[in-house]
This record gives sequence, C-alpha cells and structure tokens, in this order.
Amino acid sequence: MTISLLDAVIDRQLTARGLSAPNNAATPPSTPDPYAAPTDKLITLSGYGQLLSAASRFSDTLASTASSSNTISSSSADVATGVATSGAASASYSLNVTQIAKARTVDSAAVVADPSAVLYAGGAFSIQFGSYNYGTQTFTAGPADPVSINVTNGSLNGIASAINSAGAGVTASVKQDGFGYRLSIASNQTGAASYFKISATDNDPLSSFQNSLQQLGLYESQVAQDAIYSIGGVSSTNASNTNLQLADKATFNILKAGTTTLTVSPDSSGFLGAAQALVANYNAAIGTAASLTGTGGALNGDAVGGQFATDLRAAAVATYANPGSTLTTLSSIGITPTSGSSTSTLSIDATALQTAFNSDKLGATNFLSTLAQGLKTVVTGYTNTSGGTILNQAKTVQQGVLSTILSGQPPAGVATLPKGIQELLLQRSLSTGSVVPSLPTISVFA
Repeated sequence: MTISLLDAVIDRQLTARGLSAPNNAATPPSTPDPYAAPTDKLITLSGYGQLLSAASRFSDTLASTASSSNTISSSSADVATGVATSGAASASYSLNVTQIAKARTVDSAAVVADPSAVLYAGGAFSIQFGSYNYGTQTFTAGPADPVSINVTNGSLNGIASAINSAGAGVTASVKQDGFGYRLSIASNQTGAASYFKISATDNDPLSSFQNSLQQLGLYESQVAQDAIYSIGGVSSTNASNTNLQLADKATFNILKAGTTTLTVSPDSSGFLGAAQALVANYNAAIGTAASLTGTGGALNGDAVGGQFATDLRAAAVATYANPGSTLTTLSSIGITPTSGSSTSTLSIDATALQTAFNSDKLGATNFLSTLAQGLKTVVTGYTNTSGGTILNQAKTVQQGVLSTILSGQPPAGVATLPKGIQELLLQRSLSTGSVVPSLPTISVFA
C-alpha cells in the first residue's frame, strides 16, 4: 500500500466513528465506540502521510537536476561536429584530421551510350573482401567466403542488378558523365578493410565473363582507407568517420580533412529548464509543508513538520563551494525567496538567470547540480525508509493510537472484539513485545 492510501484509510476511520476529515466540522458519534482512536492523532498521521508524499516527490525530481545537459560546438563545423550526452565533462579538444575514411570504389573505363544495351557476355564472377598491400601488390583474403555472382543480362544495368541482388557487401550503380555511362562498384563500408577483389569464377582465363571484365576495364577510382586524425596531439585511426570517441560521453563525426576545436559545454536550454523545474518542484514541496503546518493544518504546531520546512529553506539559501566560480548562492544566479518565512517560495529573475549562465556556463551548471544534491540530502533525512524522521515520528504516534484502541472495553452485549482488534491482539500474543505495526498496517482498523 502506498502512503497516499493511508490518508484514505484514516479518513474512513474518522467517518466510521461519526467524525469528519480535517478542515470539516466534527459530528458527534451516535453511539460511543470504545475502540475509536483519538481523532487528533489520526489527523496527525494523515498529515505525516501527506508530508512524506510531497517530500518524496520532490526528492525524485532532484536526481534529474543533478545531471547536466551538454552540447558540443565546433570552430569549423565543416570539418567535424560532435554530440555530448548527459554527464559529459566540459572541456575543449583540438582536432586535426589528416584524411577521412573512404570505401574502395572501382569504375569501368569503358563507357556505353545505352546502359540497357546487352554488350557483354554473361557468366559468373566472385567478390572477395580482404586487405591489399599496395607496396607488394598482394591481396590477402579476409575470413568471409567469396560471394559468387551470376550475370545473365550483359548490359550495364543487368550487371549492376546482378551484383546488388547477391548481397556481396558492395553496391553497384550506373553513372553518367560527359562521355556516356559507366559501371561503378563501391564497398558498403569505409576503411582499409573495405578492399574487395573481383575475379572470374571460371578457371579458363578466356572464359566468357573473364573477357567481359577485361572489356569493362575496371580500375580503382577510390582507395580503401581509414580515417587518420589526432586529438590534442595524440594520433589515432578508425575505419569509420562517425561516432568516434572524443571523451567520456562525447563523440564526434568527421566530415573532411582539416583542423577544428571541439568544445563541450553546458547547454543553455537544458540549464534554464533544470533551474525552472527545481524552483517549481521546491515551491510545491514547501507549499505542502506550509499548508500542513499552518492554521487548521493537520500538522499545525507539529515540530517535525515545522523543522522540515526550516531545514529545506536553509539548504536552499546556503552557500555552496564552487571552485573557480563566484556563483555560490541561489541569488547569484537570479533565484531568491519571496519572503523571510521558512515556508516562503522561490522566484526566478529570468534575465539574471540567463546572464549568470552566459557569464559562467560551467560555474552555473555546477552550482545548480551541487544545490540539488544539498536539497536531496536534507529531504532524504526525512523520507528514508530506514530511520527517516517523518516515518519514525509517524510510528511513534501510531503506537500511541494502537495503545488507546487496545485499551478499550467492549460495550454491553458485545461478546467479541472487532476483527481488526482481534488480529492485533493475536499478533501481540505471538510476540514477546508490543505490537508496533508499520504505517500500512493501520489498514486493519478499516
């Protein structure tokens, strides 16, 4: 049972005894109930339930505030761009791209006027991936088996279609230039390992498709190559141009050779949104505390409810360490309490908040994160299920309620105790000490 159900159970108890929930006029019971719990204690328990719910909701929202949102800017966006995820450290990186990764491409030297004209004999050939040493001009086959391709239509369109249907890891196309149409075959992957070799399947060098390959005159128009670059002077290579590691939780994409500076910094919209959310959630929590502890509230005059509001405000207006930055208080980023009361809400000066961020992005983000952690520490002391102040106090009050109920005498003519009381007495008879049920156990009174 969640803590919100506790309020419904307590209200039901009040109604069952001819009493009303908080803020309503009490109606005397028609028949005195010797097992009825003290009304003021039930109201107090209801107040603790409401305060615990509000505090827990606020605590849950602080986790997202503590993790900053970042972005990456590039001094030369045509050379490289970057992407940062939440939690990436703010820093600048010097990137020098010597060459980008490219896929091997071969084109036909022969051109034709009509790509649909059948000018070449059909036959079979294979495509094998591996590596090629340009110095020794030797090919080393890779681990994958060669893929066999059978050409039945000897036009450029027919050859390209046969290649693309084979799933050989390459893409064939028919390109047009100022001389006519030519066949082009490119690896689907970039990098030095994207080298592929085309061979006629028939062992006879004069086989039909061997002749067709010779007639096509395939030549390498693009060498298979890795990307070569350095970050801060440290060299590296990669078969891809995308999703390259820049730093923890930060990657970059290479677009062309050149130099650029990639800067990871807090994102303006993310910071402003986090600040606004923190203030709104704080105001909701402190508003609930003010309502409960104010005149007519379920916790009016209660020490725990009042101290919760006092401690929460103290954490909000405290000064926090922020090395290298002058932004150490809420007011330094344009957020201030609306009054001197412990239950006063916070207000935002949007212009001052934006100015603070623009002048010190890292300092503003670090302060907001530190503030969120400080508030969460305070709230956890009240909501912790193992020794939290609110739960401990609620259990103390509940124990008093149970003692009062169990001390009641049955009215004349009533031979047995109500079912809920019998269950409690049975629990006590089976234990060596007093029964102190948890908050949800109060449902046995219903």
